[in-house]
Amino acid sequence: MNDISTKVEKLDLEFILNNFLSHRLWDKRWIIFEYDGSKVTLNITSINVYNKTLSLRVFVRLRCFGNSDGYKNEDYNSVEIPYDLEHRNIPLFEKQIFGKALYGMRFIETRYIGDMPTYKEAVAQEQEYKEKLEGIAKEFLDEQGVHHEAIRQAYIDQFVNDSNIPSFTYQVQELYRYYKISKVVCMLALFMGLKDEYDTYKKYARVNGFTLGDIRKEVQKLRRELETDDFVDKAKENLLPILEVK
Repeated sequence: MNDISTKVEKLDLEFILNNFLSHRLWDKRWIIFEYDGSKVTLNITSINVYNKTLSLRVFVRLRCFGNSDGYKNEDYNSVEIPYDLEHRNIPLFEKQIFGKALYGMRFIETRYIGDMPTYKEAVAQEQEYKEKLEGIAKEFLDEQGVHHEAIRQAYIDQFVNDSNIPSFTYQVQELYRYYKISKVVCMLALFMGLKDEYDTYKKYARVNGFTLGDIRKEVQKLRRELETDDFVDKAKENLLPILEVK
């Protein structure tokens, strides 16, 4: 579309690269994709005449997470593309723009997951686990008469780091990865004509075998175990003699 009279237009990279010096393009925003209330748009943010590149910023809003401002992403999604004919590669540029849009969607998704009760439970459990180990180490250091703060902290950090704290937060993130956005990502790939990207992400659109309930059970089970003497005894087996601590 070569009509530039409207404020928001369908993306035409060839047209933008041929006309980017026109002031009328500098305050416009082009629609890359719009589907079921979700939208990805793009606008020119800067022109680098030394490197002969355009900086294009990708804006993302996802309806699948609601209409809150907390679920849009308008930062750090710029792509630099050369505007000279010698280096012009529209299919490559479209893939780069898709990647930036996907990054924005993942950024939004990560914030959404962080607000979920299951994720917050996992964070709290990992912190409780860590604090339990720290308490065991501190008690041991007290018994050994170690009072130097730097030595105590180094010992505690090493003990905690070597204890392999279960990463329930990672499990929740992996289970929810693309759970909400997979359909939008696939539609974006189809809309932009990117078959390889569509084939890559369509597998995430299969919502089955969801096991968040199992993770919550594991968290609850571990919380009970933390209160047992058996957990404390097993943790103490990993305490190093003071002379071996460097």
